Amino acid sequence: MFRKAVVVVTASVAMMGVGGAVANAFTVQDEIKFFLMHDQQQTPDYKALDVEIGHATCEILDFGVPGDKADLMAFDRAHPNTATGLLGVTETEVDTLVYCPQHILAP
Repeated sequence: MFRKAVVVVTASVAMMGVGGAVANAFTVQDEIKFFLMHDQQQTPDYKALDVEIGHATCEILDFGVPGDKADLMAFDRAHPNTATGLLGVTETEVDTLVYCPQHILAP
C-alpha cells in the first residue's frame, strides 16, 4: 500500500512539477480545453472560472435556440485576444467539443 502511494506521489510530481504537485479538480476534458486555448500556465482560479464558463456555454446550447451557437462564435471572433485558441478555434467551438459534443452540428 505504501509503495503504491509513493509511486502515485512521484508520478504526480513528475507530471506537474514540484510546485504543481497539489492536485486540482480538473478532468482530462478540462486539461484538453486548457491546451487548446493556451491556458495551461494560468492560475487554478482562472482555470476553474474557465471551466464554469464552458459548462455555461453548454447550458445555453441546451436550450436549442437556433443561432445561439453562431452568436457565441461571432462574439469569440470579435475578441480574438481572449477567445481564440490553437489554430484559430474559438472558445465556443472548444467548449462544444470538450463539454457538449452533442451540439457540434448545431447551427
